Amino acid sequence: MSPMRSKVPCRFPGCPTLVPGGTGGYCQEHEGIKKQRYKDYDNKSRDKQSADFYNSPAWRRLRKMKMQQNPLCERCYKDAGRIIPATIVHHRVEVKQDWSRRLSMDNLISVCDSCHAHIHGGKD
Repeated sequence: MSPMRSKVPCRFPGCPTLVPGGTGGYCQEHEGIKKQRYKDYDNKSRDKQSADFYNSPAWRRLRKMKMQQNPLCERCYKDAGRIIPATIVHHRVEVKQDWSRRLSMDNLISVCDSCHAHIHGGKD
């Protein structure tokens, strides 16, 4: 029998709900919100080519490799020495700005939700 994993806080910012470790990190309430948010973003904000790319096996493999290589938020660690789990793999140069760099590992950074919002909020 394998040992049970410790519970961890939901990854949704500000949610104190504890979820079993290794299950994806979101509570039931926020798992649905997260999925809907990404679906809405794909349908309203991304062009078809970009949406297709982010749903492609090539991107999913590369994203998984990057998260295994850097599972912590690189910005939090670099800027403040904080150890925060990464939840997003961000393109330094956006896909729509340079399509040729979409699968380049050196164009990727692992970040937490907060840092990703900060980057896209123009505060970077």
